[in-house]
Amino acid sequence: MLTSAGFDEITTEIQSLEDLSSNWFYAEDYHQQYLSKNPGGYCGLGSTGMSCPVGLTKENN
Repeated sequence: MLTSAGFDEITTEIQSLEDLSSNWFYAEDYHQQYLSKNPGGYCGLGSTGMSCPVGLTKENN
């Protein structure tokens, strides 16, 4: 569905926790739950406009 709409394929990279531990930082408290604390706040993660229905499989297409 996404590629036919002009988007790239979705990929996932799985790494061990040990590989990630040296590169993981928690954000400052004022950043935690930002949109909950600031209901009119800005979110830089834009939507693709595509939905992902539960139960959708390749066989259903």
